[in-house]
Amino acid sequence: MKLELGLAVGFVSGDEGIVADVVIDPHARKVSHVVVQPRHHPSEARLVPMSDLVVEDAGDRLACHTAFDAFPLVEMTRFVRMSEPIETADDWDVGIEHAMAYPFYAGDFDGVEWAMLRGGADAQEIGVTFHRIPKGDVEIRRESEVRTRDDERVGTVDGFLLEGDHVTHVVLEKGHWWGRHEIAIPVSDVASVRNDAITLDLTADEVAALPRPRKVTRP
Repeated sequence: MKLELGLAVGFVSGDEGIVADVVIDPHARKVSHVVVQPRHHPSEARLVPMSDLVVEDAGDRLACHTAFDAFPLVEMTRFVRMSEPIETADDWDVGIEHAMAYPFYAGDFDGVEWAMLRGGADAQEIGVTFHRIPKGDVEIRRESEVRTRDDERVGTVDGFLLEGDHVTHVVLEKGHWWGRHEIAIPVSDVASVRNDAITLDLTADEVAALPRPRKVTRP
C-alpha cells in the first residue's frame, strides 16, 4: 500500500483526520505509528499505532476501530533556554519541533505597543512545541527534505510504499508547483532516516536517471 501524507483516517468514534506525519523505526525500516491530525484542530493530533489501522476504499482511506481520544496527544510544549536541549525520558524522544520566543510582558506605552523578552536578552527562554514519539524512532512530514549522497536537495517526502508495516520505498515528490512528480526510491537506496530528513545513497544524477516519474495533480 501507499501510506501517503495527507491520507484520510476515520475512527469508530466518528472523528476524522489526516495522516500528518509518519513515525519510523529507522533501524528496522518499519512504520511504528502515524500522527493523525484533526482537520480543524492541529494541536489535538494523536499518536496512533500503525497496527491499529486498516486500509479501506482501495487504499484511499485508513480506518481505526478505536475512539480517537483513546490515543495519546503527540504535541507538547516546554520552556527552555536557547542553548538547552529538551530533556527526554526513557520511553520517548523528541520528534518534529518548532521554537518561538515568548514575551513575559506586553503593553502599551505612550501609544506604542512593546514587549520585554522573558529572562532578558542574555537568558532568553523559548517555548518549544514538539512531538513526543517512541524512544529510538524518528518522525517524517511532508516538508521533510530528501537529500542525495552529494548533499543536494532533490525534493520532499510524499509518503511511503509498505508491505505490512515495512517500508519498501520512499515516495519522493519533486518539481515545481505547476508540475510535480513522484519517484519511488527503493529503501535499499536510502542511507539514513532522521527526524525531518532522509538522505539517499544516490547522487543527484542517479536520482534523475530513475524511471520517468508519474505527474502529480494537486488541487
